[in-house]
Amino acid sequence: MKLFSRTIIFIILFMSLFLFSGTFVKSIYLSLFLSLSIALLIFPIVWSKEKITATSPLLITFIYLLLAYPLKFIAQRLNMPYVKDEFNMLWNDELMTSLFFGLTLGISCFLIAYKFTPSFILNFFKRLQLNTDVRFDKVLPRKIFLIYLIGLSSLLIQLVLGFYSSFMGEGINYDVRFNVIFYNFSEYMWYGLIAGFLWIYTKQREKSLFGNILFIIMLTFSILMGIFFFASKTYMVYPFLFFILAISIKGVKIRMPVKISILIAAVFVAFLFVPQYRANFELTYMQGRNTAEDYVATGEESLKDVISKPPDFYFITSSIINRFSGIDITAVVFANVPNRYDYFYFDQLFAFFYSFIPRVLYPDKPTQTKAHYFNQEIAGMYWGGAAAPSPLGEGYVNLGYVGIALLFGLWGFLQSILYKGIYLPRKDNFIIQVIYVVVLLGIIGFGAWILSYIAGIFQLLVFLIPFIFILRNKKKSA
Repeated sequence: MKLFSRTIIFIILFMSLFLFSGTFVKSIYLSLFLSLSIALLIFPIVWSKEKITATSPLLITFIYLLLAYPLKFIAQRLNMPYVKDEFNMLWNDELMTSLFFGLTLGISCFLIAYKFTPSFILNFFKRLQLNTDVRFDKVLPRKIFLIYLIGLSSLLIQLVLGFYSSFMGEGINYDVRFNVIFYNFSEYMWYGLIAGFLWIYTKQREKSLFGNILFIIMLTFSILMGIFFFASKTYMVYPFLFFILAISIKGVKIRMPVKISILIAAVFVAFLFVPQYRANFELTYMQGRNTAEDYVATGEESLKDVISKPPDFYFITSSIINRFSGIDITAVVFANVPNRYDYFYFDQLFAFFYSFIPRVLYPDKPTQTKAHYFNQEIAGMYWGGAAAPSPLGEGYVNLGYVGIALLFGLWGFLQSILYKGIYLPRKDNFIIQVIYVVVLLGIIGFGAWILSYIAGIFQLLVFLIPFIFILRNKKKSA
């Protein structure tokens, strides 16, 4: 009976979307696959047997996919102000039909792989013995702060040497092979902040005024770094995202609409401030290498500009839609592969076998050239910058519709292992909670290369060893 009722609800949802799409789409096939893809993204979130929380892979992945493809397409077709058709392809019904057919195929393969992951594989990961116990004493916040300082120090080294910021000046001032080490350790800044949020909401922790002060220092410094040094929407949004994920993991009773509202507000502020910062910086300081005083001065000036001007809500909303969109670059992939450019045939996965070896120890380690090739040849970014094809385009550029089925299936399979095989059986383990947040956000990618992240998973695990060693309880309780 439940299956029958769920089927009826799905059909009603699909038909409603189909009739709505007919108001701005003339092609019946395009309406069909557009409506079906949206229904497949919404239905599992609302009526899944699995308890959906803010930390559920299904929720985060499918919200991202809704933003990346259908939302941008619908906004463009409804002539929403400031929504860009980057490559003039979103009004090509034949191309869009192929694209949304691919999305429907990909989502279906993702759901099948996620839901029907073999139990013996999940049981293998459930039974893994992981020495990750933590003692919630007054020393723990100091360990967390040490992790944060390691990350911050690595980040500042990159910044001082000219590698890490939105505006790199004259470029890198050291051997790029060391950047893998600096970059991975700079991520400890986020590990520490996530751990800090989780520690604050851990009921069994020892009360520590000093620990609270350390956490406030970490949070304040993270926000200030995002405002004054990096002109980064990611840096500004991450503290709020980690807060939402931490309270969800710890079971703090805040309604989902409130959590979503907090995150939307943070994203809105970031998209209001960062473009103003970048415009001011380019106007005043975009000449060679810059000092810390330049970044701070730009931040102060930008804050004054943002406060003094009324926000343009249409422009900011459209900027958010444009930023998270993956449909434009995916359309370029569909239009040019394999007609003008050959498939990649998943060659990025070969890096999986040697990714754990740092380049400083293996100077001749093969480099992944496909991302560079994609930037210049397919995306047309000959004068710098970087692009990724988004999940749908990444699947297609590797092997067409077969590539989409394989990539989305692998994506769902790995998220299932992460969530059901590793996280849920150990959901009260402090270190596993931190690692889960880190890996979940990484594997979803939000437009970054999924295969590159999978290929580099060994490298990630290597750099997680010091993090685990610092936090875990060295002495077993008597």
